[in-house]
This record gives sequence, C-alpha cells and structure tokens, in this order.
Amino acid sequence: MVRLTEDGKTVLESRIAKCPVCGGDIHIGQRTYNCTNYRNESNTCKFSIRRSIGGHNVTVEEAREICEEGITQQTLEFYREDGCSITSGWLSRNRRTG
Repeated sequence: MVRLTEDGKTVLESRIAKCPVCGGDIHIGQRTYNCTNYRNESNTCKFSIRRSIGGHNVTVEEAREICEEGITQQTLEFYREDGCSITSGWLSRNRRTG
C-alpha cells in the first residue's frame, strides 16, 4: 500500500491487516498474503492466503476482508480443474478464538 506522509513523502507499506490467528501483521508477499510470524520461532504462525486461488486473483481488499471479517462480502468466481466455475464467498476457518 502506498501512503502519503504529512510532509508529502510517499511510503510503501506492505501491511494490510492483523492476522486472524495470532494477531501478527499480514503483509503482501510475492505469491501470498502472509503473517509476519511465519518464521518467528517462539510464535510460529502459518496463516496465509494465496494471491491466486482457483483462477481468481485475490485483491488486497478481499484479503483484508478475510482477515478482519472472516468472509468476503461479495461472491467470488473460482474455477475447478475441469474448467467449471464456482461462485462463492470465501470464508476463513482460521479465526482466533478468544
């Protein structure tokens, strides 16, 4: 994400949301949106969202919704290996409890 500071400088930030599993930061990676605690030895977290799922390119807004709400508000179109399309909301089963 690009943001403008008060003094007019642009800053590139890859943090998009808090991790729904461990509370770490979710960042934009090359192939996934993933938790910064992925390599943290004391608090390892394997939560990630592939940026391309079933032929659908997951947007930053969709990834943020999945992390914050646990589901996308809009239905998404996915494709199976046989070419058939599936329309569905995306639901995260990896929500933090408590």
